[in-house]
Amino acid sequence: MTDENTDPKVTDKTNTEGKGEPTETPLETPAETPAEAPEKKFSQADLDKHITDRLAREKSKREVAEQKIRDDAERKNLAENEKFKELADKNGEIASKLQVQLDEQRLDVTKAKKESMLTKAGYSDEQVTRFTKYLEGETDEELAEALKELKADVPPKKPYTDPSAGNGRKEEPKPKGADEAGKSLYQRLKEKGKVKGKE
Repeated sequence: MTDENTDPKVTDKTNTEGKGEPTETPLETPAETPAEAPEKKFSQADLDKHITDRLAREKSKREVAEQKIRDDAERKNLAENEKFKELADKNGEIASKLQVQLDEQRLDVTKAKKESMLTKAGYSDEQVTRFTKYLEGETDEELAEALKELKADVPPKKPYTDPSAGNGRKEEPKPKGADEAGKSLYQRLKEKGKVKGKE
């Protein structure tokens, strides 16, 4: 037994891994230390291969991270675009409502212009209401041309004056009360002899 333990390369056969069979494991002797282990030397090809592998792994990680950033940015852009689309739709609806209101106001202004032009041309209120639809145009020039054509087709009614314009207006009689009206009626009947009264 002493011969087996003196050899530094002797292995311990008592170690088992649970199967019941002994395994050989080298025994360390105090003479062998890590400092005496031979240094592992790398050739330039090994270093280049390690560096290339390391750079490839880093490049792969960077590309994955950049792709994730691009994907996140694209998702964010899509979300913002949806918001902008919703806002654009809302603004489109508001713009269309405002456009309708603006068109109505333009029609009202144009109608008022037409009525004013017809009134200044000497047409009566009835004629203004009736002939407004015959004045077509948007600008003042177009409306003036349409009014000229209308005057040629349907001249405005001339306003006639009261023949007694120089005589002045007569004053209206002052209103009488019921007592006064009764007395004057009684006097007239009495004068005609239809009523006999006390003298």
